[in-house]
Amino acid sequence: MRRRKHLFAALVLQAGATAPSISLGDSHPDYFLHGRYTPTSGQVGQPFYADATFEVDDMPGNCVAEWKDIVISGVLPPGLDVASSNSSAIAGTPTIAGDWPVIINFHALGCTYNTKDGVDRAIKAVFHIAK
Repeated sequence: MRRRKHLFAALVLQAGATAPSISLGDSHPDYFLHGRYTPTSGQVGQPFYADATFEVDDMPGNCVAEWKDIVISGVLPPGLDVASSNSSAIAGTPTIAGDWPVIINFHALGCTYNTKDGVDRAIKAVFHIAK
């Protein structure tokens, strides 16, 4: 099952970008290289929500990103997890303070209009949870 992420399309529309509509795999294999999670800081006992984001020039035009699955390497702060099966969001209420380095691996990341050329990408993040 492929996962859809609508946040990326909203970024394209807000920035007013009109990048050419090209296939992810055709001549531009460098898309989705600059992903990050934001925010990465939270507090014990307070609800937390972070999501993946990419810059508008880091994706093909009119892209609504989707992926096959997400695998997290490392340990998320206790109390946090992937928000749902079709989301890249990490959410919950952290229970222990500390710094938690993880790598979030997106498998077959691509655009809804061209799912055959998906790429694997990883986002490194350190979630800092304060007392």
